[in-house]
Amino acid sequence: MQVPGAHNRGRQTILADVNVFRRQPSPQDVTELQALIAKNESSLTLLNEEIEACSRQLSALRTRSYAHVLTIRKCQAAMTLARLIPQELLAKIFEHASETGWTRAPVVVSHVCSAWRAAAQSHPSVWSRVTVNLDMRDPVGWTEYWLSMARQAFLHVTIVHTVPTTTLGQVMALLLEHSERWISLTLDLHLADTRQVLAMCTTRFTRLRSIYVSLFTIDENIEAAEGTTGFTNAFRDVSTLASVSIVGNILPRDLPPRLTSLRIEYSDIVGSGIETPRVIIEALRNLPELETLNLRLGVTILVSMAPLDIPNIELPNLRTLVYDDLRTGEFPILNHLTAPSLTHLHAHVQPDPEVFDAPSHLIRFLEDSPNVETLELDGVDIWPAQWLSTLPLLPKLRKLHLHDSDIDGAVIEKMFGENGLCPDLQRIDLRWCQHVRGTTLVRLVESRMKEGGCEIEEVAAIGCSLVRKQDAMQLATLTKFRVVIGERDEYCREFDFLSHFSARSSTDLVFAQARGDVAITSNIVNGSSSTC
Repeated sequence: MQVPGAHNRGRQTILADVNVFRRQPSPQDVTELQALIAKNESSLTLLNEEIEACSRQLSALRTRSYAHVLTIRKCQAAMTLARLIPQELLAKIFEHASETGWTRAPVVVSHVCSAWRAAAQSHPSVWSRVTVNLDMRDPVGWTEYWLSMARQAFLHVTIVHTVPTTTLGQVMALLLEHSERWISLTLDLHLADTRQVLAMCTTRFTRLRSIYVSLFTIDENIEAAEGTTGFTNAFRDVSTLASVSIVGNILPRDLPPRLTSLRIEYSDIVGSGIETPRVIIEALRNLPELETLNLRLGVTILVSMAPLDIPNIELPNLRTLVYDDLRTGEFPILNHLTAPSLTHLHAHVQPDPEVFDAPSHLIRFLEDSPNVETLELDGVDIWPAQWLSTLPLLPKLRKLHLHDSDIDGAVIEKMFGENGLCPDLQRIDLRWCQHVRGTTLVRLVESRMKEGGCEIEEVAAIGCSLVRKQDAMQLATLTKFRVVIGERDEYCREFDFLSHFSARSSTDLVFAQARGDVAITSNIVNGSSSTC
């Protein structure tokens, strides 16, 4: 017979007996269990107190750690790149921000931190671009504040507004007190306000170099408005004034006579039928020192294409001519213009598949411009036979850039060898020229290499369907060859209308070559190679 309680022998605690959970607990079991509970509750109390002590210690350690983190952050903040940059360099950055069109840059950067505020306020050149928007609240106070910050810095003055205002006279009076420090003037105002400003610009300007004026009207007779723009008496004795830009549908007939650069962007938004070429030619007649001329004639101009009965003029110092004739591509002004010293000609016309007339005025102008070194034609429809008669008259041509041209392989073949046409040609850039084979370009480069003379340094063929991959590979071994527009190539990006072309490139590779060491780099273009 088993002795009662024999099952407890040798066990350390009641929980060591696994049968305790299978039977009804005896009074002794209950006593042992209660004693075990009390013992563990006491141990738990001690452990909780130890945990609380550790938590307090951890919190203290975290506090000490965060203090070190704050110190590190403060040290890092004291030597950030923005703080390490010298004030002079910071000021240059702020000034550049203003130059790129962020007119409020000096005010905004002054609120970033004390170091930036000191850099902006201690360098007057940061405030040199005084842009007064007459639509803002208190433009007079704004002008006074800006001029006080600019101190003695040279000024680039811009005045704009969209609604008539009565504060223009006060603003101009403040600005004209510093007229001897003006470098440039930009006016984007209503015509009446522009006249008021120009009428006040009869004071002394000793450093003014450039002017941009927007001249638009829809309520007045344009021909009558041209005689009252205000240019007749403004800036007449400014010897430093070299550049003028006119944008609008009014063309002043009497511009400052000592200009070396003139830009005219004309668009007749009301269709007045004004004889634009005559007005421009009359204005050019009084600009004998002109070196750069940029003409952009809008698509809505209505002019008579009959020959103008006016004497031709010669611009002996003209070096660069950019002529965007977006109307019909006739380039009528060139029929009355001679530029014997011209070295760069860029002619652009809106492509029209229904117009096939060759630009006879442009061809005649080229025939009288033997010093042209760079010829860029965009959408100009010159027939191959006319190319063969024109290129011999351009012996100094170094760069030929043709966009959407009808030039063909027969013309290119005439350039072969040392004695071919355009012996000084170094770069040929063809875009959307669908009549020149890649093999012809290969032979052109090879002929210049074999027969001596000026070698072709670069060839571009963008969107040219007859240039195959094998031609591209061969050209890449001979010279620098491109089938995509370059990173700095603004020729195509400059004109918005070109964006509607679809991708038609015959290859998706970019080839670069170093003479004697060919490097070919693969580049998936995704249409960019032909989106000009």
